Amino acid sequence: MASEIQICNLALSHLGGGRIQSINDNAKEAIECKILYPMVLESTLRSHKWAFATKRLLLGLLDEEVPGFRFVYRYPGDCLVAREIYSVNQFDKVKFEIALGKDNQSRVILSDQESAVLIYTAKVENANIFDSIFIEALSWKLAGELAISLKGNTDLMQLSIQNFEHILSKAQTASANEGFIKPEDDNPYFNARL
Repeated sequence: MASEIQICNLALSHLGGGRIQSINDNAKEAIECKILYPMVLESTLRSHKWAFATKRLLLGLLDEEVPGFRFVYRYPGDCLVAREIYSVNQFDKVKFEIALGKDNQSRVILSDQESAVLIYTAKVENANIFDSIFIEALSWKLAGELAISLKGNTDLMQLSIQNFEHILSKAQTASANEGFIKPEDDNPYFNARL
């Protein structure tokens, strides 16, 4: 669908700037894109539950104990945002927390759920699988970051961030229209009528 260079050039075009041929060029635009793109990519992935970056994984149990929780699970290496936990056999959301592991070097997931399945946003770097709304959002967010370093223009930065937020709103609407999620049955007023 798009490449990293195409996304960077789209961001630069939002700023009325030039184009780059490679992320490794010596041009100031290429240098700034190389520095900012990875951080902005992760930030944009974290900003919404993007369908193309959503993964489900049966979590690996660790041999650790934490007071207040029955199970300690390995945090997936490609996980940017842990969204929900379900059990293997049920579809009810389960309470969980993210914590520092006993090695003080990694994160873990704490839960009372045995055989927990995590739904999460994965770190996706292959631009070929990004959807068009994500590319649009990423390019505006990158433009906002580039506006200061390349143009020194806070007004251009503000405009870029406003456009990014507008695209996120479009993404939420598009996500609501794709797929089906069983409605939650925890409305006390509705339940009382039954």
